[in-house]
Amino acid sequence: NAVFKGNFNWRGGDFSQFLKNNDLLSSTNKFAALNITKTTSSKLDVSGYAIFSDSRTDSFNESTNQYTAITEQKENSSTATTIFGIGKLNLEYAPNNSEQWYVRTQVKKTDNSTNNQIRSQINLVDNTIFTDRNTEAIYVNENIEWHKKQANNHTLSMLADYTFDKNNPTTFWETTHPILQGLIPVDTQRIYKIDQIKEIKQHHLNTTFKHFWVLNNNNHIYTTIGNEYKSEHFTSRDRQQLDDGTVNDFSSDGFGNAVAYQLNDFFVGAHYKFRSGIFTLKQGVYVHSYNWNVRQQHNTTNNKWVVLPDFLMKIKFSKSRNINFNYNLKTAFSDVSKLANRFYLQSYNSVFKGNENLTNELYHSARIRYSRFSLYRGLMLHGSANYTKKIRGIQNTVEFQGANHFLTAQMVDNPSENWMFNGVFHKTIKKIKYMFEGSVDLSSYTQNINNQTQLNKSNSYSYEVGLETLFSNFPTIEIGYKRTIGKYASGNDITEFVTSEPFVNIDYDFLKGFVFNFDYRRSRYENKRVHQKNVYELANATLSYKNEDSAWSYKLTASNLFDTTFKQSNSFSSYLISDTKTYILPRVLLFSIGYNL
Repeated sequence: NAVFKGNFNWRGGDFSQFLKNNDLLSSTNKFAALNITKTTSSKLDVSGYAIFSDSRTDSFNESTNQYTAITEQKENSSTATTIFGIGKLNLEYAPNNSEQWYVRTQVKKTDNSTNNQIRSQINLVDNTIFTDRNTEAIYVNENIEWHKKQANNHTLSMLADYTFDKNNPTTFWETTHPILQGLIPVDTQRIYKIDQIKEIKQHHLNTTFKHFWVLNNNNHIYTTIGNEYKSEHFTSRDRQQLDDGTVNDFSSDGFGNAVAYQLNDFFVGAHYKFRSGIFTLKQGVYVHSYNWNVRQQHNTTNNKWVVLPDFLMKIKFSKSRNINFNYNLKTAFSDVSKLANRFYLQSYNSVFKGNENLTNELYHSARIRYSRFSLYRGLMLHGSANYTKKIRGIQNTVEFQGANHFLTAQMVDNPSENWMFNGVFHKTIKKIKYMFEGSVDLSSYTQNINNQTQLNKSNSYSYEVGLETLFSNFPTIEIGYKRTIGKYASGNDITEFVTSEPFVNIDYDFLKGFVFNFDYRRSRYENKRVHQKNVYELANATLSYKNEDSAWSYKLTASNLFDTTFKQSNSFSSYLISDTKTYILPRVLLFSIGYNL
């Protein structure tokens, strides 16, 4: 079958954020789902599903945020309510043995509300900000694929894909202290009330046609022709609600956006694939003609040609041992919000202004993978190395006023470079499996902070060792140790975090129907910058029973057995290092009964 790859980095909506399994203080969920599968004839299959979710969650975390010149102690508590629905319908039609049609329709709808309280302390000065966010969003996708085998050596494929994505986030900030001083034109009030209305609307249409020509068993030629079109609209309005009921609109001070962005990509591609002995090589090129325009206070129109070569090599020593190497020159365009040339609020302490002159990013991407597997020897070995280097990229410049900061985007030559290494080794000796896994991630990039360009580095290292029992009539026990090191350097400022985690997992089937599961992890977290150490333990257990001749099942679940209060983690962005405590659900005991119809 043909494989289609789009040329836009299309997000498909922001719905994934509503499906994450976050660490929470409390959670209430209502869930319903329906699934259908029907073979209506020998030529047509119909399948689909619908999912509805209504949830309320409470979360709380504490962070130490290290900016360029100051440190912020931050507490963040929030309550989120999410109503989410998704429906999908698939049709598969095969009129004959040489032709297939696929039609897929997907609709998503969400209504999300978040009430948030942030307590920010800088130099022993406290400020509390209340934030209300509401987002209504809808996402619709229609996809049609057609494949036809014209002859033994010719196959045709076609794709038509349309996406509509719209969301309307509104945000309201309230505080007794002024926020974003010097960055927004606020009037002095007893209570500061700032609200923002935004709308992002996107249309995306992709049509692609492919021809697969099999010259013989060892030589193939692939040709591609297609067009992608996207249209994006972004509007924003920021203002202050005054005590007397009037409104201080920020539009006269450079705020407020109404941007229309259109990008058209016509492309053709040709690839030649051949095999010789243990080698398989595929090389080719895509040629893109990009035309785009940005309409706001004044219009800008651009066009350019981009040539993107790619290369793939496979070395197959045997059925169980091979090496794959691939290289691509890739490109990507910004989304409409980064092209808006007037200000808009990003958060309680940041203001953003886009750049309508942004063009396409261009970067090298290369990957090599080695794989070896032997069932007889009980061996599994995988290793990979990835390299990415941006030749031209979009970077945010940052200007600080304390913790408040103003950001804008600019095109930068050679802005970043990244290496990633991963390795997995499993070896079984008799009834014991020994395991080692490791990874290294090395990143460096330039950053313009307060009109000074500096080199930032983010390096992380992790490894995990363990063993697992494989006895037939004995519990499966896995014992291991994991260590993660994160080292961040921003200019001359270096921060290092270390997490060490011994762990135990147990799975045991016994007495014809009983299953016992247990997992335990002890985390020792250390922030070497401030010489801070924390230790916390997490454990969960489940005991279930089901008689194979009965429709009834029973389960007892215990989560967070040691009633641990929080987890700890760290993160690093282009201008901010965060050390975060995330508070989690207390100990929960749950007994459930199930019946299979």
